[in-house]
Amino acid sequence: MKEEKTVKLAYHDPGFVTQKFILNVLARMNRELGANFEISNFELEIDLKHSDDEDVGKIQLFIKSLQNQKYFLEYFFLIENYFRFEIHGKEFFLSKNERIHIEDSHKFQKFEIDMIAQSTCFFVEDQWLDQEKKYTLNTFAPFKPNIEISDVLSMIREGWGFADYLFECVITPEALQESPIQLRHPFIFYLGHLCAFEKNQIFKYLMKKKSDTEAFDELFERGIDPLVDNPSKCHKHSAEINYIGWPDLKDLLIYRDKTRKMIEENLKEVLLHTTKLMAQKGRVFTMVHEHTMMHVETLLYMIQELDPQFKQKISLEKLNYDFGKVYIL
Repeated sequence: MKEEKTVKLAYHDPGFVTQKFILNVLARMNRELGANFEISNFELEIDLKHSDDEDVGKIQLFIKSLQNQKYFLEYFFLIENYFRFEIHGKEFFLSKNERIHIEDSHKFQKFEIDMIAQSTCFFVEDQWLDQEKKYTLNTFAPFKPNIEISDVLSMIREGWGFADYLFECVITPEALQESPIQLRHPFIFYLGHLCAFEKNQIFKYLMKKKSDTEAFDELFERGIDPLVDNPSKCHKHSAEINYIGWPDLKDLLIYRDKTRKMIEENLKEVLLHTTKLMAQKGRVFTMVHEHTMMHVETLLYMIQELDPQFKQKISLEKLNYDFGKVYIL
């Protein structure tokens, strides 16, 4: 909570820093969307909502038009009912004193922060305050301080099960060399990439253990990604690789199984490695699980584009998974 005088000074500062920052969105629209805003025709305005007699609990920010005016947008997107519409060239009109609502800022007392955390199955793990105790930075953590090895194991095995199902029961062995999406590696790369990511993140970067499969660890460490707007070009964060002669499937499965066994046998050691942030509360296992599930989605995109001759007849009976489970570590 903040006193009204403090809040007003923060948004209407003598140097107009906040107003310049807020109005910069109009400059960006001029630059990136082909708009023609005259920025001097606008100013920042705030509404204060009090939660009690003195303190401010909510601040609403608006850009206010100082005169009747019209403006033009050359290009923009409209999101409505989960559909995205692309619109080119449209005029809009603003009356004098008409406002564009751009932001709500909420202020909370300490007990309210605790209540917000608890209502979302979290707790306040750490909290930092300034000297006057007017500002706070909080770290929320899932409300499960004691991590069970069985929970971690169930979570990562879930990801393994989904991936294995796609490789073994949805696509044929011949499909492993196929790359149905431009600038994506063939399926066989992802078979190696999933376990290489797990091994590198858990043992190379966190536990600092030497690997006896460095060639595979490096080969499958990172893939390539196409640009969303132009799939024919490679994203700048990844180098375009044209690799010919992927490892034999038998050797790759040995690498996968060896990595998984290594993870299962070292779960307890990693969880006890509490001096490292990624080991605390099993964070590294949550990360590798999310990575696996993300690439399950990638594989499904690829399978959608795959020639039907490389697809098997799907049997859901082989997918041993309880869809009612939710893992919170």
